[in-house]
Amino acid sequence: MRKKKVFALAMAGCMMFTQPVFAEELQKELTDAVVISDDAQKEGNLDVLSEDGEKTFFVNGSSSEAAEAERANFAERAAEEGKTGNSVLLDRNAVTYLEGHREIPCEEQGGIYFLNRNKLSLYKPDSNELTEVHQFDNVQDVYVANDRLYILDRSSNITIYNLLTQQEEKKLQYGDHASSIGADSKGRIYLAESNGNGDDYDLYLLSPEGTLLSQALSEEAVYGFCGFDESNGNYYVDTYNNWRYWGYDHDMHALRAGNVTGDQLTFHNKKLMMYICQSYFYEREEQAGMLGDKYICVDSTFNSRLKVWDSDVYKSEEPEDTEVFFLPRNNEEGGAFDPNASVGTRTIYREETDSIVTFKDNSYIAEYDIQSGEEIYSAKTDYPVFCLMEYEGGVAAVEKSGDNYYYEFFPWKKATSLEVEGSSHTVNIGDTLQLTPVTNGTMEEVYSWKSSDPKIASINRAGQVFGWSKGEAVITVSTTSGLSAQCTVTVTGEPSVQDPDKTATVTDGYASNNHSLNDYAIWSKTVNSYLIPNADGTFTRVEHCGGKMIVENYSAAGKKTGSKTVAMELSLFGGFYSGSDHNYFVFGQANPNDSDEEEVMRIVKYSKDFQRIGAVSVYGANTNIPFEAGSLRMTETAGKLYIHTCHEMYTDSDGLNHQANMTFVINENDMSVEQSYYDVLNLAQAGYVSHSFNQFIQTDGENIYRVDHGDYAPRGIALIKSQVGGSITKVDYAIPVGLGKVTGGHYNSTGASVGGFEISSENCIIAGNAVDFESESANTSDQRNIFISITDKQLTQAKTVWLTNYDKQQGINVQTPQLVKIGEDQFLVMWQEGSKSEGNLTTKIVTIDSEGNKTSNIRSKSMPLSDCQPVVGPDGVVRWYVTDGKAPTIYAVNPFEQSQSYIKGDVNEDGKVEISDLRLILRSVCKKVELTEQQKLAADVTEDGKVEIGDLRKVLRYICHKIPEL
Repeated sequence: MRKKKVFALAMAGCMMFTQPVFAEELQKELTDAVVISDDAQKEGNLDVLSEDGEKTFFVNGSSSEAAEAERANFAERAAEEGKTGNSVLLDRNAVTYLEGHREIPCEEQGGIYFLNRNKLSLYKPDSNELTEVHQFDNVQDVYVANDRLYILDRSSNITIYNLLTQQEEKKLQYGDHASSIGADSKGRIYLAESNGNGDDYDLYLLSPEGTLLSQALSEEAVYGFCGFDESNGNYYVDTYNNWRYWGYDHDMHALRAGNVTGDQLTFHNKKLMMYICQSYFYEREEQAGMLGDKYICVDSTFNSRLKVWDSDVYKSEEPEDTEVFFLPRNNEEGGAFDPNASVGTRTIYREETDSIVTFKDNSYIAEYDIQSGEEIYSAKTDYPVFCLMEYEGGVAAVEKSGDNYYYEFFPWKKATSLEVEGSSHTVNIGDTLQLTPVTNGTMEEVYSWKSSDPKIASINRAGQVFGWSKGEAVITVSTTSGLSAQCTVTVTGEPSVQDPDKTATVTDGYASNNHSLNDYAIWSKTVNSYLIPNADGTFTRVEHCGGKMIVENYSAAGKKTGSKTVAMELSLFGGFYSGSDHNYFVFGQANPNDSDEEEVMRIVKYSKDFQRIGAVSVYGANTNIPFEAGSLRMTETAGKLYIHTCHEMYTDSDGLNHQANMTFVINENDMSVEQSYYDVLNLAQAGYVSHSFNQFIQTDGENIYRVDHGDYAPRGIALIKSQVGGSITKVDYAIPVGLGKVTGGHYNSTGASVGGFEISSENCIIAGNAVDFESESANTSDQRNIFISITDKQLTQAKTVWLTNYDKQQGINVQTPQLVKIGEDQFLVMWQEGSKSEGNLTTKIVTIDSEGNKTSNIRSKSMPLSDCQPVVGPDGVVRWYVTDGKAPTIYAVNPFEQSQSYIKGDVNEDGKVEISDLRLILRSVCKKVELTEQQKLAADVTEDGKVEIGDLRKVLRYICHKIPEL
């Protein structure tokens, strides 16, 4: 079936309008609202209307109970939702969105036309007046151009209607069965009709008088004309295309192009520009259209993207080269696709700035620079955006919530001044200060913030300052539109986190060997070691070792107070998770016969004191070996446990067991599997990655974020997002770290590893090590360095920050880092590094903010790392443990100690303590050189306020490895 699907867009009748007011004032103002009651629609009750010719005025003060109820309902709803009151409620019977709906701003007539199938009405926002101006007969299709409506009726007759004079200018007879109409800037008319020969459609070019000029053949059905470019004769058409995928046919709408040279019509059958939507399932009205006679724009519900092409440089042989802008979109408003949620592309073009204003998400519109893709301004609508129009120099929006529609106008006046609110800005160490920018514009600006010294005060994208250490920092706020302002922030006080009594506590716990097990070069392994901070300051160790699960309790001082063993219920250990109310273990076993009846994974629920409560098993699941060549991590929210892991799959037709990621959602209450994916899919379908050599998962309560280290599909570090409560296979994704340029060695080797993943208030933070993956000659044997990948939560912008910058000649072995979240936008990064020739390892520690800025110097610690994820205790101290073939040693670090603007012993401030620092201290003691105040602080390792021979001895002993730390 290849017929165009039509959706009735139900928008209701008479309009109720309120004056623009704030939500708390709505109740008072609504007494002045203009209403047509439901009673007015009933025969015999038309006396509530005052008529003046064709004009219909809405009368105040109707006594209709239905109208009063609607008024009260709107007021209550607006107050509850905190609306500004700038939106105007359109009552259900005034405007009905049906097939052929168009909205046409007409400033010459002082309003906006709404065409609803056969009825054309003019709405004037200033007077809240609706006028029915014309009634057409049997409208089949309509096109808007040249201040005119080109109406094709079901008898293939053409009516040209002038919107400025509100008169029919011309009627043309066309005797066949055309289904679509268009018109270019010269007034030439385009028609499409099936020629009865299979799928073929004939395209006709007519003169403004209706004379046939030329024709062309489309080898697929034509659903509509999308736009015409007068500069080069290009025109764009919504056509049918069969998408063959996974062995199945899919009926699709696809954008194709043609050209008119002189009066000669041609059409490009072989090249499609993009898929607009899947037929019957994801269709909306008018999903493609021209912007300013320059760009062709598509709101694709197929791949949830808004795409813009430059029509001026379009080439039929390479259509993809003309794309200039794209924007990810969520086309499933409210978690499910609604065909009636919008009409048009919800995009307008602003020629003076070569920018577009477009729907961003449910209740936001934003302006973007087409060439750079940068967001410039935004505005929050009262309700989800249904369509957008340019009107009187601003932006007019029709909005929809449930069955109600609203009108809202945005002046769209750019700001000319910017300042930071307040005259004094002070914050204590460890606290947060909100800075508020103020402009004189009408839109929300896109702000970027920068601190002159992040080691004193860092700042996130939302303008929240965090105090790291005493001092002053100048904060600069800038807008994409070019404005900037500054203020000075003073950080005072002392850190609330105190240094631990001991930085290393040797325990008498069960001996194992987890030293450096967080490090990997090609693929990772399951995490065996866990440390749980308890609310009373005690700690619980959980570790898989010796074929059993060890559980040990420790006091706040590190003394073991109890232990037990938890049974391994299957032969393979996947992972452990300490939830808010319960603990969870995941076990697995091999399935050598690829049997769907074989248990491959078991999730076991325990109480917080490790009493078994229940379990759920997974059978088959396309799994030959679970957890193979990767890891397993979990998170929870809203009563669901999310498990992200990997597996070797059933034997493929090539005789191999390929490896990929898989994800499960467990109902924590009844321990049932609610969702899962483990089949061979693709990244866009489900977040499928193969091979996936490490897996991470986090949630912010609204979305689930997953990270995979891929070597082929994709070759890169993938970041996947799905909605909490939604399907885990309905995903948005990004590849913030692409590894496609990295070659050399076995293809499994990517030259990278991933060590941590966390979420800040605005960003997704990934920590890893890698070669220079952006180099055109990147090789897996190149020098690795520590990187931080920063991606916004919308997955639209990503950047990479390198924390180290070693070259291959230095011979430094840089291992996989650990990432610790110590605040909403504050993080601790730790990794081991050392000389490849000597084999020694030192742990490096640095704090960063959510933009990847270093908020401390990189410091060296004699504290090895392990596969135990460091955790933050109730005292704010970061702890982890290392066994190294012996009983656990618990290490402790005060993250704010890192915020000191100097490193003990690092007198020359190069980030290391070595012989050159010793010489500098010696020269100072001998009065050969005068140290700066900063250098004196670093040289005074005995912390007695002086730099003398005792400091020299202590630094010498540290360099000679006689003492573990300064």
